[in-house]
Amino acid sequence: MVLARAGRRAEAQQILTTMKQISQSRFVPPCSFALVCTALRDYDTAFKWLERACGVRDIFLVFLPCAGWWDPLRSDKRFDRLLRRCGFAQ
Repeated sequence: MVLARAGRRAEAQQILTTMKQISQSRFVPPCSFALVCTALRDYDTAFKWLERACGVRDIFLVFLPCAGWWDPLRSDKRFDRLLRRCGFAQ
C-alpha cells in the first residue's frame, strides 16, 4: 500500500503477485489484497477482494467504517452496500 501511494507501482504490483503466490499455500487476509488494490487505484478489484473478505469474515474488516485507507472507496455505492452486508451501522 505504501509503495503504491509513493508512486512505486511496479514494486506494489510485484508484492501483490507475491501475496497471491503465498495465498496458494496459506491464508492471506483478503483485506490485504484490497488495501494494495485501493492504493493502486484499482477499485473494481479492491471491491472484489472486500467482498471475499466479507465472505470469510476477515477480521480486518473491523476497520472498514473508520480507517482512512478506505477513503477512496467511500463515495462508491458499493462501499455502503458492503458496510451493510458486514453489519456495520450507517
